[in-house]
Amino acid sequence: MKFPLGKVDICYFIIPLVLSVFTHFWNSADYPAGPSNDEGVYIRRAMNVISGLGPQESPLYDHPYFSQIFLGGIFYLINYPHILNPSIHNIDSIRMLFLVPRIIMAILALVDTALVYLISKYWYNNRTIAITASTLFAVMPLTDPIRRVLLESIQLPFFLLSIIFAIYITKIKPIYSDNKNNNKSILFILLSGIFLGLAIFTKIPIFTMIPLIAFIIYKNNNLKKFLILWIIPVLVIPLFWPAYALYKNELRLWINGLYFQTHRGIQTLFEVIKYNFHNDPVLLSLGIIGIVFSIIKKDLFILIWAFPFLAFLYYVGFVSYWHIVPLFPLFCIAAARLIYESSRLIRRKNLQKFLTLTILLAISIYSLYGYTEVIVNSSNNNTPHFKAIVFIDNYLNNNTHYESNNKNKLVVISSPFYSWIPKFVFHLNNYQYIDYLDDISVKSNRVLMIADHQWEYEANHNMLSAKMIENYKLYSKNKIATFGRQGINNYYDISIYAYDSQNRTKIS
Repeated sequence: MKFPLGKVDICYFIIPLVLSVFTHFWNSADYPAGPSNDEGVYIRRAMNVISGLGPQESPLYDHPYFSQIFLGGIFYLINYPHILNPSIHNIDSIRMLFLVPRIIMAILALVDTALVYLISKYWYNNRTIAITASTLFAVMPLTDPIRRVLLESIQLPFFLLSIIFAIYITKIKPIYSDNKNNNKSILFILLSGIFLGLAIFTKIPIFTMIPLIAFIIYKNNNLKKFLILWIIPVLVIPLFWPAYALYKNELRLWINGLYFQTHRGIQTLFEVIKYNFHNDPVLLSLGIIGIVFSIIKKDLFILIWAFPFLAFLYYVGFVSYWHIVPLFPLFCIAAARLIYESSRLIRRKNLQKFLTLTILLAISIYSLYGYTEVIVNSSNNNTPHFKAIVFIDNYLNNNTHYESNNKNKLVVISSPFYSWIPKFVFHLNNYQYIDYLDDISVKSNRVLMIADHQWEYEANHNMLSAKMIENYKLYSKNKIATFGRQGINNYYDISIYAYDSQNRTKIS
C-alpha cells in the first residue's frame, strides 16, 4: 500500500517517530518500574506456545489467543530466549530476558505513532492535525502502559491498521469501474476486516469498534455493498476461541471464564479515568474537551470511536488503568483537532500556524522534560526484582535432587513475574507453580513463596482470596531473603519465604 506522502509530509512524519523512539525505547527494562502480574502472565503464555504446550495454559478462559500466538511467533523467529544465552547466576542476563519483550512493545508503539499520523492526515486531510496528534501520542505519559507487555499493547496496532485500511480505500483510493481497481478495493476491505478480527481475537472489548470502521466504509456509497465481505473476518476470526474450547470439550469452562471476566467489579471506569488524570492531566483533559468539542462539530468519527467503548467499560464495571488504551490515539486526535480549530479563531494564517506550533512545543517540552527526569531516576529500579529472580532460579536449581512425589514436591507461590523464567528459560520444572491470585489451599511439606510489597499489602488487607490469605499466613514465617533498594521505601521490597516440614531448606 503506497501512501501519497510528499517530501514535506515525510519530514513531518519522521519527527513524531523520532520522539517515539526516545520515549519508548529508553530504559525499557526498568521503566515502568515494578513487577506486573499481567505482564508475567502474557510472556508466560507466549513461552507456553513456543514450548508446544498450546494456547490454553489453564482451566481459566479469560482471553482469546492471538497475543500469545503473535508474541510466541516473534520469540520463535528471533530464537528467544536462546539467542541471549541466559545464565542462571547473572542479573544482567535476567534483565535482558525482560528487555527483549519490552523492546518488541516499543517497536509496536513506534508503529502506533506512525498509524496515528496517517489516520489523522488522511481522515481530516490535514497535516497539522496529523503531526499534532502523533507527537502527542509519542511524548505524553498517558501512553506509558503500552511500554509493558499487555494485551492492549499488542492489540492497538492491529486495531489502528484496520482503521487505516478502511480510510485508505474510502478516502485515498476510490473504486473505479475496471476490475483491477475493484479487486484491489476488495483486498483492502478484507485486510481491514482481518486486522479488526485479530484485534478482537486479542481482547474482546474492541468489538465495540465495529460501528466505527463500518461507518468509515459505509460513508462511501460505492463500498456499502462490500460491508458483508468486511464483516466476515471480523466475526469468524474471534470464533476460533470458543471453537477451540468446544474442540477440547471445555465449552462450559469458556462460558464460566466469560462470566468471571465480566463480573469482577473491583474498579470502575470513573476510578480509572481519575487514575489516568493523575498521571497525565494535560492530555486527558485536552482529549475529553476534544471529544466534547466533536459533539458540537458533529464529528461522528470521534464520537463513534469513543462512546460505544466507554459504554461497554461502564457497563462491565471492572476496569484497569490500561483497559482504556484503545482510546489513547483518540484522545490525541481529538486534542489535535481541538488545538487546530481553536487556532483558526485567529484570522491571520501565519499566527494560526504559530499558535498551534507554540502549543505543541510547550506541551512536548514539558512532557519530555518530565520523561527524561523520570526515566533517568528509574535506572535500576527493577534491579531488586531481577536479583530476586536470580535467587529463586538458584534456589530451585539447588533443590532439584529432592524426590518429586506429590507429598514432597516443592510448591512455588508467586506472581507470574517471578515464575516464568525458571520454568521456561532454565526448565526447572520439577515444581508446582501457584499464582498468588489463585484460590487454592496449598498443602505441601515444602513451599517457596515470593512476596513483593503489593502482594504483602493485599494479603494483609484481605484483598486476596481467603485461601491465598491462609497460605500467606501459614508459609510466611521463615524469611530466607529480602531484596530492595537502600534508602528507598519498601515499595521495592521483595521477601522470599521457605517452608520445609523436615527442615531441609537449602539457601543458595
